[in-house]
Amino acid sequence: MKKGGRFRGVGVLSTGSLAGGIASFVRNIVVARLISVEDMGIAATFAMTVALIGLASDMAIDRLLIQARDGNEARLQASAHAFQVLRGTIGAVLLYVIAEPVALLFEIPDVIWAFQVLALVPLIRSFSHLDFARLQREMKFVPYVLVRNGPELLALLLAYPVGLYFADFRLMLWLVLIQTLAFTVFSHIVAKRKYSWGWDKVLIKRMIAFGWPLLINGFLMFGIFQGDRAIVGANFGVGDLGWFSIAFSLTLVPTLMIVGVLSSFFLPQLSEVQDDKGLFEERSLLVIQICLLLGVLLTIGFAISGPALLLSIYGDRYASGAAFVALLGYMQGIRLVRVGPTIVALAKGETRNPLYANIARTIGLAISAASVLIGYGLLGVVLGALIGESLALLTSFRLLYRKIDLSVRKITPSFLVAFLMSSVTVIAASQIITADAPWLEIPAGILAVLLTGGLCLLVMPEIRNRLPCKDHTAGREAG
Repeated sequence: MKKGGRFRGVGVLSTGSLAGGIASFVRNIVVARLISVEDMGIAATFAMTVALIGLASDMAIDRLLIQARDGNEARLQASAHAFQVLRGTIGAVLLYVIAEPVALLFEIPDVIWAFQVLALVPLIRSFSHLDFARLQREMKFVPYVLVRNGPELLALLLAYPVGLYFADFRLMLWLVLIQTLAFTVFSHIVAKRKYSWGWDKVLIKRMIAFGWPLLINGFLMFGIFQGDRAIVGANFGVGDLGWFSIAFSLTLVPTLMIVGVLSSFFLPQLSEVQDDKGLFEERSLLVIQICLLLGVLLTIGFAISGPALLLSIYGDRYASGAAFVALLGYMQGIRLVRVGPTIVALAKGETRNPLYANIARTIGLAISAASVLIGYGLLGVVLGALIGESLALLTSFRLLYRKIDLSVRKITPSFLVAFLMSSVTVIAASQIITADAPWLEIPAGILAVLLTGGLCLLVMPEIRNRLPCKDHTAGREAG
């Protein structure tokens, strides 16, 4: 694809992801303002439970349709639809079965019924049409944007009116169900092909072979995205879980927005040149450095502006979370950097890279759990998560170097500079930032992000030499 088409794709993805991320962010603000901190904690347990089933049953069928050379074949897509429904049905049954144990774990037995209702989520979602994923092969991202972000906008529009009737944890329960139904409906609206089922045993076995590392990875991803909050909720109660979840979400939402854009835009581009070693390496190094740059900017932005943002947006009820925003932002920054090698590995069909990296990440969960037992409290939970993300990043790059023979040493200076800048900023901000002067700290964070971006480009030649200038790969692609 020509350079203009690629950048139009970036524009569509970025705009859609930004709209969806803002909608999710504002919806969380509306919900947090309408319900109590304790009810917000209960709502967080809903998110954790649905994520457990969703991530633990993720066979990456949509990504197979993008990555596979025959991903455009109707036969493969039909089998994927049928397999998806089977997976969703199993997930729904499991979620219903574990409803009571989960409610008792968090000491909220009165809401067992709500966890049982949530069993509808994986079942409804399993009937979605996968055409929005297939169309990304042709760099058509509008369907993906509508399916992924349309439900977020709808949930935002309904959050306040629904909250007038259910000003407690039931508000989040209804919004989750509405979003899930909207996702499935939108996926059929944007589809170009007729929805159909098939059952080709050879193709099903291939899906399992492609997806089983990511299935196991799904359990690990639950620990990564929800494990820290699960430890907080199980050991400190839903009250502390409420404000901790708000601080966690403040840093997570922009991370997910950026990850969605990067994965959807770069995975098809890398997959199409996976057999051209030189071109694949050029694009891979570019993707890795873009993720590194964005990770640094995210870290520095939250270190300086994060505490003031949290208090300004959510109010003093969630003030306890301000002390943890900088470290949580650093953790998300590292996670964002890890997206680079993950995309590169998936483009080659190397699904074990994220699996092994996330196995390393679970060491952080063990550290977090141990820190609670020996009395380090919530700070130990966050530091454990930070250590786990660092180990996962190192593991991912080590595997990338061994399995794909990518010359990651070319960008080692960039990583050293990024690590130094991020660490110094987080440590300094923890000693200086008070969150008492948002009119100063928020603009200061924005200015720091702009200055850091300029400095990083000086040591990131892959970005500096390719993005602003003419397409250096055009000649090779033409040839």
